[in-house]
Amino acid sequence: MDAGHSYLLSYRPKPLPDELFSSWLIRVAHAQGLKLQTFCHMMWPEAMIWNRDCDRCASPELRSSLADMTGVAVARADATLLTSYEGILFRRSVKNGHTKWILPLGVFHRVRRRNGLQYCPQCLADATPYFRRAWRLSLYTLCERHQCLLRDECPHCKRPVHPHRGEMGDRKRMAPMGNEFCWMCGGDLRDVGLGKPIPESLLSLQRYHSSLLKRDIGVSSSGDSCLYFDCLAHILQLVTSKRPRMARFRELLSQGSGVEITSIEPKASCPLHFDAFSTYERAQILQAVAWLFEDWPGRFRALIILGKLRSSDLSGEHKQLPEWFSSAIRRPMRYKANLLPGHRPFRGNPESSEFEDGFGPSEFLRSKLVPADYTETKTRIGADLAREGAHGK
Repeated sequence: MDAGHSYLLSYRPKPLPDELFSSWLIRVAHAQGLKLQTFCHMMWPEAMIWNRDCDRCASPELRSSLADMTGVAVARADATLLTSYEGILFRRSVKNGHTKWILPLGVFHRVRRRNGLQYCPQCLADATPYFRRAWRLSLYTLCERHQCLLRDECPHCKRPVHPHRGEMGDRKRMAPMGNEFCWMCGGDLRDVGLGKPIPESLLSLQRYHSSLLKRDIGVSSSGDSCLYFDCLAHILQLVTSKRPRMARFRELLSQGSGVEITSIEPKASCPLHFDAFSTYERAQILQAVAWLFEDWPGRFRALIILGKLRSSDLSGEHKQLPEWFSSAIRRPMRYKANLLPGHRPFRGNPESSEFEDGFGPSEFLRSKLVPADYTETKTRIGADLAREGAHGK
């Protein structure tokens, strides 16, 4: 079929909430009773779809054609792409290369060599299992709905999740394979035992990030979510840095937060750093950062002093850093007297001007910028939130 012609399919599944483009395309194909590769070859015989990351760079013609076939607006189809995070999570998506915060797939022909697609086993047990856009983000390590750790590999064969390869190489299989099964061994991805309880601080931090991405929070016009996420990426780079001077910082952070991160090291010769870690490793790192944010800038300044770090060690070559971070590395020695025995950090002054710098750790602790269901979690941050709110009024 010519992709330029309008053609309404008999069965027209619409994109589900936060559904990923590839997941939607798979469901559309299966709704016709066809294998995915057969459907794509029939509809777009000349298109190169699966030898690249179609969730990032699906062509406008492909998106428009699929939208016409299913009777949805093109804008809704575009919202299934990872590029829809432009201007919120990152300033611009990189078409031919790695985009910060997006998990790399390691595309080689039609094979994905990296664990770039996460999933929640319990979400895949729903009546209509599908993959979410947020599961392609390195920031996301939890399912907020089921409060469990996301998975990034098959629990049976330990291979990456590639739902588009479910029926390839099996000509005897006539019926399409569901999203809930492994493409390699056919094992059920939902067959996962109960994991450890999710730390409430980590869950709260992810909910805050979700609110930023969904634009669900009220913030002053000075707030810049891209600047916040850029600085967060910088902090994560400091935590995972191979530089000898940062080893002591990572050790102190691990001791203070009670989260083992000293054994987490960047992959050899891998420029992707945080985005290249496994889901479990990223969850550990983010939990340690959440501990920092719960008492910012006090804990961060204490680690700077105890680690004998210079501002140049922490700023790097970044030309634009938010004031809430810049002020923390400019004035750590002012707070040296507040360090108590046992390396107990000083609590920052919530009335300081650095707490009014748009998005940042302080905004993470303010009730006006936290999702409505946040108070129901009754986390350790809850008491701090009430105190910070009282100071702010």
